[in-house]
Amino acid sequence: MTDQASSLRDMANRLREQVEREMDISAGGRVLVVVSGKGGVGKTAISTNLAMNLVRRGARVALFDADLGLANADIMLGMAPTSSVFDLARLGADWEPPAGDFHLIGGGSGSSELLNLQDEQFDRLLLALRNLQGNVDLTLVDAGAGLNLSVLSFMAEADEIMLVTTPEPTALTDAYATLKMIALHNRSAQVWLICNRVSGPKQASETLERLRAVSQRFLGLKPVVLGHVVEDRHLRQAIIQQRPLLDYRPRAGATRCIAAMSDRLLTSGAQAMPTDLGRMFGLIRRLTGRGH
Repeated sequence: MTDQASSLRDMANRLREQVEREMDISAGGRVLVVVSGKGGVGKTAISTNLAMNLVRRGARVALFDADLGLANADIMLGMAPTSSVFDLARLGADWEPPAGDFHLIGGGSGSSELLNLQDEQFDRLLLALRNLQGNVDLTLVDAGAGLNLSVLSFMAEADEIMLVTTPEPTALTDAYATLKMIALHNRSAQVWLICNRVSGPKQASETLERLRAVSQRFLGLKPVVLGHVVEDRHLRQAIIQQRPLLDYRPRAGATRCIAAMSDRLLTSGAQAMPTDLGRMFGLIRRLTGRGH
């Protein structure tokens, strides 16, 4: 038993050293963490449809469903994940993204499976995440809603954050609270603002400009408006039909809005070195008390 335990410790140490070596390699594609101050504002609908639009524009995209309690991007898209977090944790550096320009990584649903992985599994996951990031142009991390510890951890490590809100006063209050946390923990991040369910460009402009202005005045942050999505019954119907809006109604108003945001993301470039996806998840592991 002693020899077996010693062998296991040696294997774990070697794996950890491999992780540390891999972390010194440049990260690869951009990572954008998608957050919202509260639930119900359409964050996952924005994430999934933005991902599909980016793919249609020639980008290689990964969508990591990182809502650690209620992952449901696969349901919204009507497709099975191309890989699960358990595939990555099992194969480690040997894992390679499946063929294709879009990868949906499922994080599990109904419990925090991602954070409950054993240490060695988590080390392998970090190595696999490096492979993922090195093979795509953008990774969208659909984080949970609100300001729980895992979401705060994602925002603390991200170089690019997309904050989704709506014009409702409660949503804007929670969006401002989210900006306060970004100012406190990661003020160097590039923050993109998105307003969902607006009546039109005028309401979107007024809402986002007000949020941007108070953020700059009182927090010293300078978020950038990425765009808006108009209230559109076709988007709700596409969700019910479990289809990307681009396929369901290519000429819908909401489709055009998401397309405009996709174009802006692709032409904006990154203002900083891309977030290291492996480091991000490693930080979350440590901050939530599950790390080693």
